[in-house]
Amino acid sequence: MGQTTAEKIFTAHLRDEPFPGTKVLDLDRVLCHEITTPVAIADLEWRGKDRVFDSNRIKAVIDHVTPSKDSKTALQAKILRDWARRHAIKDFFDVGRNGVCHALFPEKGYIRPGFTAIMGDSHTCTHGAFGAFAAGVGTTDLEVGILKGVCAFREPKTIRINLSGKLQPGVYGLSNHLIDTEWPKVSQGKNRLKDLLNRKDAWDTEDLFALLADRAVAPDRELPDTGVGLEWERTLSPLFITSPNYGTRSSTVLLIETSGEVTLLERSFVAGTPVGGAAEATRSEHFTISPFSSTGASDRAAL
Repeated sequence: MGQTTAEKIFTAHLRDEPFPGTKVLDLDRVLCHEITTPVAIADLEWRGKDRVFDSNRIKAVIDHVTPSKDSKTALQAKILRDWARRHAIKDFFDVGRNGVCHALFPEKGYIRPGFTAIMGDSHTCTHGAFGAFAAGVGTTDLEVGILKGVCAFREPKTIRINLSGKLQPGVYGLSNHLIDTEWPKVSQGKNRLKDLLNRKDAWDTEDLFALLADRAVAPDRELPDTGVGLEWERTLSPLFITSPNYGTRSSTVLLIETSGEVTLLERSFVAGTPVGGAAEATRSEHFTISPFSSTGASDRAAL
């Protein structure tokens, strides 16, 4: 029987199996940012083990609080900066050259199919989208990765999912749950998109961005109970979320023509305001995929 991608990666990177089910893997990448890595650095220094296994395979960025907001976050950045300089880590992205770690590292080509990677961040698993085995780890595992270039894992179980049938033509909504979950923002977004598609006059991408920019808070009686408390349910209920510490950072419009022409538009926000204005904050990409048959309702799909 063949192997899954994860099984192939485990086989190719296996260093040791100290006891059944626990496998020590060689690491292709150890990724670091200024929130979790300084704790690991400080502990390695305290133990007299301020070393790195391979400065070329360690990538670091200041990305969570940039620029620093106070003396504590400035110290975190300084610890990471000094450590990177001390160990000649050339792929260190300081303030002004940085970006979100989970986007920056793949964009730079540091995450590739078949790679193993760890970082002290729970979102590291998103790099699996590139065919890598990537995991968020705690301080101890991060220290071992920095020092020895290895990490111990339990081989992930394989779950087979069989999908049958297909979605019928129509408008669907998806938030952080199942498709068409009856949350206010999902229902509202679907209804507004239906109205837009049924308009007799032409609509354009700004109409779609306007839909995504709706900040209306749902009435308490319509709010779901997802376990985060009433205040957060209110905060999270609009299509466009704003709050002092959390909110929408980008809105994306994807237009797919039946001819196969694809237009992707993304607008970035800081504190609810387009970065540099709507035009400057919007990036666009155009590419082509294989043509597909029209459903008869429209020659364009909007997502």
